[in-house]
Amino acid sequence: MQNINLNICYYDLESTGLCTWTSKILQIAGICNKDNETFESYVMTPPNVEITNSFIHHITKETLIENNAPPIDTVLHRFMDWIHSIYGDERVYLIAHNNFGYDQLLFESHCSQNEIDIPENWRFYDSLYQFRKYNPEIGYGNYALGKLHAKYIGGDPDGEFHNALTDVKVLKEIHEKLTCPIFRKNSIYKDIIEAECKKATMNIDWQNEPLDTIIHNNQRVIDHINGKGFKTVHDLFGNYRKVVKLGSSFEQYLSMMGITSKVIRGKLTSQLRHIDNLLIRKDNTVY
Repeated sequence: MQNINLNICYYDLESTGLCTWTSKILQIAGICNKDNETFESYVMTPPNVEITNSFIHHITKETLIENNAPPIDTVLHRFMDWIHSIYGDERVYLIAHNNFGYDQLLFESHCSQNEIDIPENWRFYDSLYQFRKYNPEIGYGNYALGKLHAKYIGGDPDGEFHNALTDVKVLKEIHEKLTCPIFRKNSIYKDIIEAECKKATMNIDWQNEPLDTIIHNNQRVIDHINGKGFKTVHDLFGNYRKVVKLGSSFEQYLSMMGITSKVIRGKLTSQLRHIDNLLIRKDNTVY
């Protein structure tokens, strides 16, 4: 990326649904800021899996068959090998729009289910989180990729939105347009982004990990939960396991703790459920 000395791979996933653990990836695409090299592949789903959102991305079973889509484990290995061929073992930042809320979780779930390790040199960053925090002038409700493209790029994109390859090309263009000026004005912005990046969930030692790993850009909520005696993700996750084991709702538990935002309760529960799924799959860990 011009004026930004970071190794970046913008990536996007299209899938069969919204659940990050049960949905299946249908398409993976990436574009790197080094020489604009691209990766794109459809992914064949198991025969019994229904595609419930073809009306959004227009990917059907016929699309997968026509494109000779490989199985997910093959595509994941190809994607990782492609990134390694460009950046080697250097630190690389994988950026997606709503990465923390969806793409990273979906990608990690598939890696876990296929017993594929995510490289230690990968870091995940969320352009949606970044734009909301550092570009508030865009305004609430205007952070969708299509709206950002209309505002900052204009014209028609090279392809249809909700095609993974189109979306990563658009994201790269928007991200550079919004981020490069900040880098030119602020010499420590690179350090700020580095501090806000996330390691792959399966590569984190949760014992001492602070709550801001799963609660993004909301110090008020972090302080509130800290005040209840939960200092680390491990602390809160222990209670999540206890509540779920009793068959109770963790979102309701958070409400009783005084977390008034339904959105925050949902996101926090989703993050802890994701960690739980990965731990069970990894080594049947019991906290």
